[in-house]
Amino acid sequence: MTHRLRFILFTIVLPAVALVVVVTAMIGCDEGAETSGERADAEGAPAYGVSGDFASEEEWGKYLVLTHGCDDCHTPKKWGAAGPEPDMARHLSGHPADEVLPEHDPSLVGMGPDKWILANMGFTAYVGPWGTSYAANLTPDGTGMAGWTKEQFMAAMTEGWYKGMKGTRKLLPPMPWMVYKEISEPELSAMFAYLQSIPPVENAIPAAVMAGPPPGAGDGGAPGGAEEEGEPSDEEPAEGDV
Repeated sequence: MTHRLRFILFTIVLPAVALVVVVTAMIGCDEGAETSGERADAEGAPAYGVSGDFASEEEWGKYLVLTHGCDDCHTPKKWGAAGPEPDMARHLSGHPADEVLPEHDPSLVGMGPDKWILANMGFTAYVGPWGTSYAANLTPDGTGMAGWTKEQFMAAMTEGWYKGMKGTRKLLPPMPWMVYKEISEPELSAMFAYLQSIPPVENAIPAAVMAGPPPGAGDGGAPGGAEEEGEPSDEEPAEGDV
């Protein structure tokens, strides 16, 4: 090897390679922190969120729940100046147990451009080709998510299992679990932490009314068949669905 080649190798090539290795390692560390959701602020205290904007997992979860549309279905509404708005006194408590849905013309509901999917004024109950589904109580009450594990929540949100119980049936529309499954595990963990920290609200949700076999009921799923509204069968606990 000539003196010129050795000079180039030791003064230019090797330092450049070392720089690439160091930068790659630093990027990997940053990505790992963002993936885990937990970071540290300038003083070394734990911080959460991609940019470390939140001091606790619950605060991060609150931000995610409030910005991911959970109130749209799971919080009853009151009439405001701009129309229906979330009634935060009943925050995330699901479809009101004492609210009976008005009668409708079943011929209007179905699949196709000449059919409708119906919703009540509070957007807590929906009628479609699948039957009637009610927004679940997400508060940590016995009629809601008390006793849920984080693993159950993950199974519900990423795989669409009813109450997070694998082998039962899939959640009914309009629950958009097919979208939420793309949320990262740290974000879902933060959402669960927040939901377990909010005030419990006692509100037993009516059972879903099936128009046919429940989705995902092929192997070990819940039995099919319609139910009378407000009269759950032994197989279908009256604790909401969506």
